[in-house]
Amino acid sequence: MTAARKGRESRPAMRRALVAVLILAATRSAAEAAREPCLALKTKAAGTDAAAQLRCEARAARRLTAVDSGCLARADANLRAAFAGAARGGGCGPGGGATSVAAVVDAFASAVVRSLPPGVHGGPRCAAAKYTAVGQAAARRLGCHARALRLGVPVGGACLRHTALHLRRAMRRAESRVGCNVNGDAAVLDAAVDGFIAAVAAALK
Repeated sequence: MTAARKGRESRPAMRRALVAVLILAATRSAAEAAREPCLALKTKAAGTDAAAQLRCEARAARRLTAVDSGCLARADANLRAAFAGAARGGGCGPGGGATSVAAVVDAFASAVVRSLPPGVHGGPRCAAAKYTAVGQAAARRLGCHARALRLGVPVGGACLRHTALHLRRAMRRAESRVGCNVNGDAAVLDAAVDGFIAAVAAALK
């Protein structure tokens, strides 16, 4: 067998060996990446809490009543239960307690309500629709981050863009259907959601 023929026959084997090495490296890299299931669960829980609190505020706005403290308490209890469940699963660092994250969520929900007062911004249905939309955007965006943490990959840009698009659509629906006095504030609210995401990330360190 000539050297040239031997070289040709060895190439497929070399390619298979190279592929095997690359697969092993990729598998090892994925396993060693920052897969953080505990942090992912806490991140998702923070978004769920924000959406729940703003639903409480939306219900109060529609009824023109003070927000139900029991509704807020249930949202807080669910957050703490989720954090406890994450801790039982193991792999949690020393930081990122439920109390600190709950304070961030409370501050965010309060800021959203202050920025969209029903009497100034629009009728009660307008404020309620926007509270709900912002809460959903926060939950979805933190869901993007939670998925990335769970998989050990960078957060998906497409996922984040989808949350921004959903918020803009929800704002337009509210402004076209329920008689808002102030329109076109989707970008401001989207930035507020981004600020909330950063605050949650800092609290979870």
